[in-house]
Amino acid sequence: MKSLIRKILREQGEEINSQEDYDRIVNEKRIKRDVEMEKLIRIILKYIPKLDFNVLDWLDGIRESGPPNTFYRKTLNSQMNDIFNLIKLFSGKPPRYYGSLEIAVLIVETFIQNGGYKRNFDDGMMLDLTPITYYEISGELEELMKVWTNVDGRIYGANSPEEAAQAFEMNPWNWTDDSEEQDRETLETVRFEPANVDAQHLQWSPEMVGL
Repeated sequence: MKSLIRKILREQGEEINSQEDYDRIVNEKRIKRDVEMEKLIRIILKYIPKLDFNVLDWLDGIRESGPPNTFYRKTLNSQMNDIFNLIKLFSGKPPRYYGSLEIAVLIVETFIQNGGYKRNFDDGMMLDLTPITYYEISGELEELMKVWTNVDGRIYGANSPEEAAQAFEMNPWNWTDDSEEQDRETLETVRFEPANVDAQHLQWSPEMVGL
């Protein structure tokens, strides 16, 4: 990889006579790229107050309701797409492992940790681009559910339709030959036992702002 980078740098007219030259040039280019990336992120943050909704309310909605989609929490989903589309101001694109939600959360959390709506982003002060922490979690969940199911069965020993229905109701699964679940509703979360809670991070990269 280093030999390839050296070749590219020489083609760009860079003089490389030692490892020190190589390290210096690569570091200078990295700093230049980081400075340009911060400028573009600053423009994104300056644009947030122009959105027709409050991004702090959007983030609170995500925390309370979970990830939105086109079927549930449609307003939050539409707002998420508006935030995500801010990276398209510079033809930016997300890394392959980031979706719209990850980019939107990164933008909003970066906005918050840099002063949010109270800050004038033309102040010239450096941005805090500390990676944003989120958590991957797994564990065992116990819930109370209401389930609607169509069932078919045969009752033996009953003397009337009413007695057959009563016998079936008392022990439906003992008499059921076939069943098909129609719908279900969560009534209550009884218990959640976490097995793993791992901190992960969202962070800016040049490709997000078209570099």
